[in-house]
Amino acid sequence: MGDVRSYTDPADVDRHTSCTTAGPMFVDVKDGKIVRVDPLSFDPEEVDSWEVKVNGKCYRPPLTLPLLPWGQAYKAMQSTETRVKYPMKRKDWDPHGERNSQNRGITGYERISWDEAYDLIVEEMNRVRATKGPSGIGYCDSAHTEWGSLHFVFSDVYRFWHMVGGTFIEFTPNSWEGWACGAPFLWGDWQGHGLPAAPDSLQDVSRNSELIILWGNDPLMHSIYSGIDTARLWQYWRDLGKEIVVVEPFLNETGLNYADKWIRIYPGTDGAMAAAIAYTWITEGLYDQEYLDTHAVGFDDEHLPDGIPDGSSFKAYILGEWEDGIPKTPEWASEICGVEPRVIRALARQWGTKPTSLWCMQGGACRREFAHEFTRMMGVLQIMQGLGKPGVGVQGTCLSISGPYDGVNQIGPTGYADGGMNVVMEKYYPNPVPQKITFQKFNDCINNAPQHWQGGHQDNFNADMFLEQMDYPMAGCAEVEFVWLHGSTLTNPPNYQHHIETYRSENIKTFVVAAPWFDRDCRYADIVLPITTVFERQDITEPASVGQYVPPSYVGLRNAVFTQKCVDPIGESKTDLQVYTDVATRLGLGDYYIEGNTEEMLLRKMFERTSIPLSYDEFKEKGYYVWPQPENYAECKQFQKFYEDPENNPLDTPSGKAEIFSMRLYEHYNNNSEIPPVPHFIPEREGHLSEDLKQVYPLQMLMAHPKYRFHGKYNDIEWLRENYKVYGPDGYGYEPCWMNPIDAEERGLSDGDIVLCRNDRGRVLAGVRITKRLIPGVAWLSYGAWQDPLSEDVHSIDRGGDGNVLSNNAPMSVHHVGGAFNSVLFEVEKADLDALQVEYPDGFAGKYRTWNREG
Repeated sequence: MGDVRSYTDPADVDRHTSCTTAGPMFVDVKDGKIVRVDPLSFDPEEVDSWEVKVNGKCYRPPLTLPLLPWGQAYKAMQSTETRVKYPMKRKDWDPHGERNSQNRGITGYERISWDEAYDLIVEEMNRVRATKGPSGIGYCDSAHTEWGSLHFVFSDVYRFWHMVGGTFIEFTPNSWEGWACGAPFLWGDWQGHGLPAAPDSLQDVSRNSELIILWGNDPLMHSIYSGIDTARLWQYWRDLGKEIVVVEPFLNETGLNYADKWIRIYPGTDGAMAAAIAYTWITEGLYDQEYLDTHAVGFDDEHLPDGIPDGSSFKAYILGEWEDGIPKTPEWASEICGVEPRVIRALARQWGTKPTSLWCMQGGACRREFAHEFTRMMGVLQIMQGLGKPGVGVQGTCLSISGPYDGVNQIGPTGYADGGMNVVMEKYYPNPVPQKITFQKFNDCINNAPQHWQGGHQDNFNADMFLEQMDYPMAGCAEVEFVWLHGSTLTNPPNYQHHIETYRSENIKTFVVAAPWFDRDCRYADIVLPITTVFERQDITEPASVGQYVPPSYVGLRNAVFTQKCVDPIGESKTDLQVYTDVATRLGLGDYYIEGNTEEMLLRKMFERTSIPLSYDEFKEKGYYVWPQPENYAECKQFQKFYEDPENNPLDTPSGKAEIFSMRLYEHYNNNSEIPPVPHFIPEREGHLSEDLKQVYPLQMLMAHPKYRFHGKYNDIEWLRENYKVYGPDGYGYEPCWMNPIDAEERGLSDGDIVLCRNDRGRVLAGVRITKRLIPGVAWLSYGAWQDPLSEDVHSIDRGGDGNVLSNNAPMSVHHVGGAFNSVLFEVEKADLDALQVEYPDGFAGKYRTWNREG
């Protein structure tokens, strides 16, 4: 058994296995408490590993599966003071009298029993169902809650609500927003929300790519689920002599460690530089015309769809033959993006003469105004180079680079989005309520109905579904007044204080949050339910296996993990599965929901669907299984079959080809300037070129994922905080605001100063960190820090420093309701902490912070 310990073995320690959002791990327990976590590791004799050999150099996956930074802190998370131990009710919420919704986030909580909690919840659900029908109940989930398959939202949570019926408060695919609403109109792949699968891309890049471009991508920092599993891979590529170029406003960690060149670019101007690269290729003949003639529609006028006038092609737009009359030269682009023309030409020539792996998927550039143009533009650049040929592919920060993976002969547990318990149940219940609310429109729907939008679905399985207009309330449906949230944050919404305003609306009569930790949205709930952590329950899973959204992607040793119950639940915590079973039983639907199964029975049934060559009991006892290298494995890299034979391997588009000119967009929008049929560069409404607004808010805000948090999780863990928080003279750990020395000097700021960051949407406090790794004019403030308002006012200064207080909740464009989070201008100035402490004594004492349950 893989049991290599990285410390002196203490006596009487039981070793368990678990799987988390940071990766799989060993968990050591003594006297009922977790004493240490270690990355999952394997003994050499139990591993039959695949390998890649290029020019005499070999890459073999490591025996230890590295965890993400927060993985090592999971021990602290288990018993943190923020754990919800018992059911709680807001003290001044009385469903039979005054509900006092205006006091959400102000008053404290009192402990109640589970029976009391269930009585209140069922009574309120029955009231709403009787007076408004099931559409009057809304349910929603936080993004990326505790890892699991049985215990995950697509399993127990969705089964309950689809059976009972309710309005789904859904989030859009905000991890790759611009790809989800742009790329499917270029190359299809609706199932993956525009992200093409990545089979055998590791071998292809290793053998065939000569240049790797990281455009708005930082795989070392933003990898998820399977740990920092690409670090050795990047070193391998360096050893093979791959050239690595970073195009970013910030010299990110992958670039800092491995890149040959950093090209500094202003946020939101990527499309201009991309257009100039295309111009250089076209005018210098550095593209694959033969491929475009047979594999694409609309690159040039000769290959436009029937009935489309000349001058409408991508080539015409680039050369200035379109109606704007502007050739997209490097000189033109340089004035917009800040990159010198010679640098643009040099990159274009290097890219146009070498097989190139373009890392551009996910990342902050796809969560901006008009980001669908960035994603389509990136796709077109690789199509111009013969997408699918050896060494030419598109990758991203995570889940898009893979070694050998045999999902046909080596069947593992279902991915987290594949349904969990529902795949082994006798019956599945489609939600009878068609009404949905996208979280981008949550405030508007609750407070200003009716509302209309499009492009706001969590799942868009075809163009018709994406382009349909959504109405709230839908015909025959009611407005929502009861909300149940799974997890403690509704996906870290932009303009977060706008969201708090919604929670205080009297239109929400009852708000229930079920979560392991009391933070953020719990503070605004009427009822809070204590939920177990991953260490307090069993599950069966394949690490990093998402399921239906993204095909499996592995650069390490593929494995399956039995998540063993390591410790007893804290307090009166229950699994979501148990909570929903209990509520369903009280509603008279218990047998329909659980069908007589126990947790153990469901896990056995889920295991029986795999081809793991162990018995269930053997697998449960050992805790993991590592797959051998696939036998008789035939590699087939991304877009390879389409490249080799487009007629017999068409794309999932109306023409079967890459649609550089999209007839679907042309017909639906009638040449709307916000979503043209061929990708264009469109200046952001709030961005680098917004001269009037920049007079007031001159800095662009970069809002990359935080390194030591998973969205908003783990903000209170001191082991992590001491690595990044800026501790002020008051001893408080402030969220860092990274700035270029030039910008700091202009404002009279020094490293460690506490500052006020502000724009029209809100104000937050932060601590200055000065670095030359940022382009001047851009400052980096992450999202996800826990809200710590200085007063009860919804729009109070946030001492916690959550970047989402300032972020943009406007639509991406007429094409898509959400996703403009990162198009943000703001200003930074030194804060007068002494004056603020005098003005807000209760706030500085923590009265309103979102992890204060006392009130």
